[in-house]
Amino acid sequence: MTYFDISSAEVKSAGYASGDPKLIAKFEEGSDIYIYSAKLYLGESEWDNLSDKMKKKWRKRFKTIFLGVLYGLGKNSLAERLECSLNEADDIIQGLYNSFPKLREYVAKQGSYPMTHDGYINTFLGDKLRLIEYTDYLPKATTDRERGNIIARIERLGTNLPIQGGTSSIMACGFYNNIRKSLEEGWRQPLQPIIVVHDSNTNYIPVEKVFEIRRFYDKNYTDFCATIGPKIRLLFDLLVGYSYEEANELKTIDENTIEFKGSAKSILKLYDKIMNCPLDVECDTSRDDIVGVQKLVSSPYQRFIIEGGCNMSKDLSKIKVRFHKK
Repeated sequence: MTYFDISSAEVKSAGYASGDPKLIAKFEEGSDIYIYSAKLYLGESEWDNLSDKMKKKWRKRFKTIFLGVLYGLGKNSLAERLECSLNEADDIIQGLYNSFPKLREYVAKQGSYPMTHDGYINTFLGDKLRLIEYTDYLPKATTDRERGNIIARIERLGTNLPIQGGTSSIMACGFYNNIRKSLEEGWRQPLQPIIVVHDSNTNYIPVEKVFEIRRFYDKNYTDFCATIGPKIRLLFDLLVGYSYEEANELKTIDENTIEFKGSAKSILKLYDKIMNCPLDVECDTSRDDIVGVQKLVSSPYQRFIIEGGCNMSKDLSKIKVRFHKK
């Protein structure tokens, strides 16, 4: 089984390979570039006929493809990740390049930069990064094959590091700005960081801030990050919960209304925290109704099988609850 059947996709992929100069505009307008790329490949009509499950799968595939190519992933590695042939992987890469010519130009320019600039990376924040592969490993190469492998790695890093390293620095500035602003605004309990892992940031927040936390992050993280370096708007998913394992995505309906979807068990803990906060809050679902929806898995063996590991409890129920601030 492969991700792509190139032979049956020749007609469908005509738009994918025809060239599209609007890539930057798609980013600027906030479009999902992975879905956009999948539509180019499949065609609008076929995309519209896919089930939600298949749409998610195709988006995931094109995230792997798009980021892989952007990070200098070659056809061998892409074929392995997509479980497809080398020819199929190469067709996919070339199709992406043809659709987005600037992408091909960027990869070529960034990849070759360290070899012509004494091992330094072409960063977009102006920081200095020099590759040990260039300074230490390349001079010690004893065969053409070894030298070729090192140069290939240098080219991949030349493409990859500016994006991952630069974006990580911008994100760190945004995470810090959130804390700084909570202090400046005199929160009862300022944002208290728990852990930062790559592109995620976990904080304690006062429960009464839950209705405004989305707008707070939009302003002090997304809008703030858009003022740094290349001015990238970093979008995010916001999850709120009693614990990391039971966090649910928060959806802001309007200024005074928020919504959570998740298991009844996880929602119940949010319910108790929010309904007992200093604000005057009402919920569209009673506590008893939330309790009644729970589908707890009592057997530890069954929980282990479902989770693929250990968990103290498991609730298979799904519920949607809205809270309104009066």
